[in-house]
Amino acid sequence: SLNDGKINIIYSDGTSNIEKLIRYISKSTDDENDEKSSISSSITTIALNNTNVLLKDAPDSLKPLNGSYTCDAIIAFPETHKVKFSDVYITLPEGRGNIETDILLSIGNGDFSLQGDVTLQKCSLLWVYKWIKSNTMLPYKSFTGTIRKLSISDNMVEGFVKGTSLLSDSRRVKVDGLARVNLKGETVFISNVKGSINSSSFKLNELLFN
Repeated sequence: SLNDGKINIIYSDGTSNIEKLIRYISKSTDDENDEKSSISSSITTIALNNTNVLLKDAPDSLKPLNGSYTCDAIIAFPETHKVKFSDVYITLPEGRGNIETDILLSIGNGDFSLQGDVTLQKCSLLWVYKWIKSNTMLPYKSFTGTIRKLSISDNMVEGFVKGTSLLSDSRRVKVDGLARVNLKGETVFISNVKGSINSSSFKLNELLFN
């Protein structure tokens, strides 16, 4: 376990040191006569407690994620090229809110995917707009609720969002729909959104920001 530790995420040639480490630990060989590394054969779980994770100088497509995170988690390696994160609690940088989740990381040849359900507590949405090329600013300031079937890859984030958002005029709106962020294309797409403000309700079929 790592208690009150510090982890720096550093990118080199588009790949982070954390990704390289996870790939190394979770890998296996195709040669039955070869053994897994001493690290991968001896580590089954890792516990993080009040661990500071610093991400800076991220690639352009991930720059909005730069900052200092505080993380609690149990990390397990259930099978080749898969990593399970359980009892995860993350405090986002600059007071952006908190995240709770159990999520599975799958590692492919040069790519990855994260899948699971997520609970968000007073998470700021203002930094998400940094992925939009134009100066468009949506009225949503923060969000509290859940994201079901969250899927994250190296170029896409999407999931079914349900919860309450705080608007720029301090009103609150309940929302339920699909949200998709194209990291490389720098677009935000929302679809089939149902919402309500006080006694008024609305439905939004599709909306794309770039």
